[in-house]
Amino acid sequence: MQVTLNNPNGRYFEGDLFAFEIETRERASYVYIDYFQLDGNVVHILPSPALEENFIRKGATLAIGTPNSGVTYDVLPPFGRELLVVIATPGQLFDEPRQEFEDGHGYLDAIVSRLARATAAGQTPTVFFRFVDTYPRDAVPAEIGTVATPEPQTSAAATKVEAQHTAVPGPLSDAKISAGVGNSAVNLPSTKADDFYTVEVVPLLARMAEHPEDNENAVSLAAAYGGYARKLSEAGRFTKARRILGLAMALDLDNPDLATLDKEVENSAAAVQALAAASRHLASDELDQAYEALVRARSIAPDGGMVQAKLAEISPLIAQRLNEWGSAALDRGDPEEAEASWKRVLSFDPRNTTAENGLDRIGVKAGDLEVEN
Repeated sequence: MQVTLNNPNGRYFEGDLFAFEIETRERASYVYIDYFQLDGNVVHILPSPALEENFIRKGATLAIGTPNSGVTYDVLPPFGRELLVVIATPGQLFDEPRQEFEDGHGYLDAIVSRLARATAAGQTPTVFFRFVDTYPRDAVPAEIGTVATPEPQTSAAATKVEAQHTAVPGPLSDAKISAGVGNSAVNLPSTKADDFYTVEVVPLLARMAEHPEDNENAVSLAAAYGGYARKLSEAGRFTKARRILGLAMALDLDNPDLATLDKEVENSAAAVQALAAASRHLASDELDQAYEALVRARSIAPDGGMVQAKLAEISPLIAQRLNEWGSAALDRGDPEEAEASWKRVLSFDPRNTTAENGLDRIGVKAGDLEVEN
């Protein structure tokens, strides 16, 4: 399969026409064309409502985005680096057409299983991917840089795209895609989890589709999935993180680091649930339950990350209420209740001066307590 961009260097400026041709040289194929955008979504160029037929005969050439093709794509903001993916297979990958626009990560999960199924059935796919770089019309050479755009790869890949459809007379529509893709020499925004997944994972998927027997590709892909899962977990997206880790561990069964990370994600999710329960109990003046939920969260929470940040938010609130409860208990003549309340504070906040002073009032030395570090 040969894919040729109308701009061979893969660089496009605002207002340029983004177009390309596909030639199926070795065999007739069902062709899937996807464009992954910076916002995390994917646009399915083929098949799509405007271009429903995705079967191409051997030796035939298909033009996409040209004025005579029925759909055109103009380069619009935002600008940066995105990815064009073309997959050719002997059989259809999906029984039903997918939505024209969808979440890129969800689609990648689906395409992984379909590519594996096709390969297992002896229908090895050919996957082409090409990074596309787009710039504002007034970009100067210094902003563009001198590093060459990476050469196209025949394997598997995907990125993010944002598309708008404007109805025009006739049976077809004019689709204007805001392509965003940047050269490696350009000052791009800081890398996010989504960027990492697109840039690192997709090319590895491509190589796996081409060479499923190469264990090194599987291990590399597992590591990439693990890195992405960690970022998802840090962002509080635990369900998706564990799903991604499931894929990683299936690829690299003997990797103890992945198993450890999976346990950390599981504990993080449980800790966040416990902290949510603590917050609800605190709001309902159920101080005993709030404290117990806090202790449970602290016992399983991994070091660092958003779980520790949430602990840092709610711990002072519970400490304040426990200190108030201790003072109230002492005022009503119940020093034992007051002592228990202040000891609870010091169990998770050993430097809390209010609790220490309260214990001093009843003759208990805070330094003699066994407290949680």
